[in-house]
Amino acid sequence: MFNTLKHLVMMVPSTIGLSLLLALFSDKKSRFSRIYETLFCLSMAVSTAVAGKIFQMLFNPSLGIINSVLGLDISWLTDKRYALPALTVILVWTELGFSYIYLTAAIRNLSEDVLESADVEGASRLQKVWRIVLPLISPSLFYLFCTLSVSSMIMVRLVLILTQGGPAGSTETLIYRMYNLAYNNSNYSSAYALGVVVFVMVLGLMVLNFWMEKRSVFYE
Repeated sequence: MFNTLKHLVMMVPSTIGLSLLLALFSDKKSRFSRIYETLFCLSMAVSTAVAGKIFQMLFNPSLGIINSVLGLDISWLTDKRYALPALTVILVWTELGFSYIYLTAAIRNLSEDVLESADVEGASRLQKVWRIVLPLISPSLFYLFCTLSVSSMIMVRLVLILTQGGPAGSTETLIYRMYNLAYNNSNYSSAYALGVVVFVMVLGLMVLNFWMEKRSVFYE
């Protein structure tokens, strides 16, 4: 449960924050728009399994480019301190393309009259983003927060592909524990019980999200 919640706390803000920065960066069209917009969306064309294998090579402690560029000597997927953050980095990258497209569409559909009025009043770029853009796209942010939260709670694919819950249980999530109980240990009763626990946790998270919606989401 701790691993699952830790992954949730790392993944959701990182994905939304990075995709929002990229959407704000590409708000205005330029001659290079098609190039960087395609690069930002590239992760949508790669399955989770393929992304996992690509990053497995990048995270390789001796041959991987990440250690080489950063000058580090870290066993990313076999060190219990870094294994879960490494999986989170992979999943943030896989979710980045969709989140970027969604927020880009929301920002480009904002009324130009409102933004021009802010310019006339002398609002800075940061003020426009904080006081105008974010409130107006809050329904889109809320949707992404809900979907990414659920995706984080049921994360299991990369664990199955790369770590099998290791090292020392540091990447064992609730869904992986349920899978392991049912298919590897034939302990179906405990797996069913754990499934109910996951359902209740996801339901509680969604109730909390919709409670926050009434306070922080603004509809036109």
